[in-house]
Amino acid sequence: MGFYCEVDGDDTIRLDKNELKEGRWFRRDEVQLQPTDFSLTNEMMKEFKEGRQ
Repeated sequence: MGFYCEVDGDDTIRLDKNELKEGRWFRRDEVQLQPTDFSLTNEMMKEFKEGRQ
């Protein structure tokens, strides 16, 4: 499952270090896709990069 969301208020990332190593925001033009990766994550990143989300 994948989800899109919008930040309403403070955009500070509070990372649970037991789940993730790193978390940060990216602009659309900074997103780097994996051209041979056919995954839900890559598809969602592609939609965001292309402005469809």
